[in-house]
Amino acid sequence: MSQKNGRNRILIATGGTGGHLFPAQALAREFSKAHPDSEILFVGKGLGSNRCFLRSEFSFQEVSSASLSFKKNFLSSFLAILRGIKQSYKILKEYDPSVVIGFGSFYSFPTLVASLFKKVPFILFEPNAEAGKVNRLFSRWAKVTAIQFSGVAEKLKGKILEVQVPLWQKEDQVSLSQEEARSYFYLDPSKTTLLVFGGSQGAAAINQLFLQAAKNMHKIDPDFQIIHIAGDSEKADELRKEYERSGIVACVKPFEDRMNLAWRAASLVVCRAGAASLAEQIAFEVPGILIPYPYAADDHQKKNALFMETCVKGAVYIPQMQLTSESLGKKIQDLLCPEKKCLEKMRLAMGSFKMQENRMSFVSLVDEVLCLKKL
Repeated sequence: MSQKNGRNRILIATGGTGGHLFPAQALAREFSKAHPDSEILFVGKGLGSNRCFLRSEFSFQEVSSASLSFKKNFLSSFLAILRGIKQSYKILKEYDPSVVIGFGSFYSFPTLVASLFKKVPFILFEPNAEAGKVNRLFSRWAKVTAIQFSGVAEKLKGKILEVQVPLWQKEDQVSLSQEEARSYFYLDPSKTTLLVFGGSQGAAAINQLFLQAAKNMHKIDPDFQIIHIAGDSEKADELRKEYERSGIVACVKPFEDRMNLAWRAASLVVCRAGAASLAEQIAFEVPGILIPYPYAADDHQKKNALFMETCVKGAVYIPQMQLTSESLGKKIQDLLCPEKKCLEKMRLAMGSFKMQENRMSFVSLVDEVLCLKKL
């Protein structure tokens, strides 16, 4: 593998939502900790303005990219991709990485094409239960494709390996107890706490459904409190006012940098079914109600949610199209019922699932490809 000044150089191709960026940055942190003399460069579209990307911590370069569709703006998208391939090739030539790691989506496409042209080895990461188009296309040429859900292997080519998903918010980063974590959000340390969020981009449907469900629940039994990550400042202000009018105790934020504390504080989570969120949910063993984004590519969030419900047994899957505020409130109350012990069973199931998993870390996989470590 190529090195400059005796250092391994890693190029990470990613962009878009937190579901791609958070595990990519988590891997960068872990690899840098294990190999302080390494160099890491992020490449992708929009990194300079993406709130999920820590520009102050990681070096990066922008490349053009687009989602290619024959139905809409085909020519402009095609030209944007060509520019991105040319830009990526130039970066690869100058940076001379030891390996490229692609984190899926069209953001990684130009750099992966350039890697093929330049004959730079690459690793892919597929965190979902349904493989994305880019990973399906490039997996046959990858050194290895790392996956989170075992069932996705049949959709990919070449060498496949299950790995521990790099976590942006790790459980071992939290030394606080659940009570102390709740106090961080200015909430009652002893009260049942519901965590609600829609991913890094927010989720208007979940915000409104949950708000009305919380109002209905509060009329029956007010003994709960809420951590609600709304997605943006305007939504957060509106939700905060609604909770206050209804007398519901809630900490509402547009975004939360310390999600590890939110996970630690939570009794139950209501969220989408993005792969990064589910990896953290399992790590922190928080029972959940999963409402997949219905327009996700290849319906991958539905498959993620089904995996969590049927295989991990740590969550309940509810399609958004079948959900009302009344049915959501009833399901939350059902899961919180002490006599049924639903939350306890889910926590035990997630703990058991983690015990059964025997996967190498993503960093160890990169080490193997770089021949830094024999496994």
